[in-house]
Amino acid sequence: MKNFVRALRFSWPYRGRLFISILCALLAAVFWSLNFTAITPVLTILTDQINLQEWIDKKIADTEKVIYETEPLVEARSKAYKKLENETGDFRDKRCRDLAHELAKLENRLETARTSLSRCQLAKKYIDQYVPTDPFQTLAWLIGALVISVAIKGFFDFWQDSLVGSVVNLSLFDLRNRFYRTVIHLDVDQFTEHGSSELMARFTNDMEMLGNGTKTLFGKMVAEPLRALGCVILACFINWQLTLMFMVLVPIAIIILTKVGRTMKRATPSEYSHDEMGTSCSQCVRRNPPGRSSCSTITPFDTTW
Repeated sequence: MKNFVRALRFSWPYRGRLFISILCALLAAVFWSLNFTAITPVLTILTDQINLQEWIDKKIADTEKVIYETEPLVEARSKAYKKLENETGDFRDKRCRDLAHELAKLENRLETARTSLSRCQLAKKYIDQYVPTDPFQTLAWLIGALVISVAIKGFFDFWQDSLVGSVVNLSLFDLRNRFYRTVIHLDVDQFTEHGSSELMARFTNDMEMLGNGTKTLFGKMVAEPLRALGCVILACFINWQLTLMFMVLVPIAIIILTKVGRTMKRATPSEYSHDEMGTSCSQCVRRNPPGRSSCSTITPFDTTW
């Protein structure tokens, strides 16, 4: 690992290309995450048989209804809380705690509804301006936009891979030149005694493995976490409570399933044991002289045949 970190120093002169590749990976992750936003409009058109204009108007009306229903409740709880300021006793403290808890829940619901209303109003502006009113044309428009988004994502993916590949090749070229300049100053007797096979392995196999590791480090280890982060951010915009629960419960479920799988694997006889039994039986048959009905052999289970 120490030598790998030392080899990464040869990539530092090409840090400008690495920065552009990270930017391309970020844009590719953004477009990759935006592709999932087409699921809701497509399902709305296919299931409800309405266009996006009617869908956004219905969503705005439902959100406004929630706001109109929640605002009187917040005002009532606020007035009730203010009335308790002049009272004393344990009942007042308990009632204040209950009202504060209810008021916090109502205010959270109201704030969420107002945020959703502002987003719906912004989406309505662009839907009314650019999206056609016919459902079939809207579906065709969404599919075309999705294809264009995928094409743009592929464009940034291509440039990210190309830039990372150029950085890897140039850094390996510099490393090989440095290695060659060091080798030509070595004593000739060292090659006579040990040969040049080890040096050629350093030039070929080790360099290739180093290039694969560097490409993985600057390529997938940058792009994949950005994609995962984009999906998490998009999921938080949709429902952050469900996203948080998913991020907490899924790792726990994976750990439990992994432990259960290992326990079951240890409890189940392995294929190696069955192969050893078959080999022992075949050796027993070959070693058994004609006319004898049984033979003894040592197996992993200490079985006598």
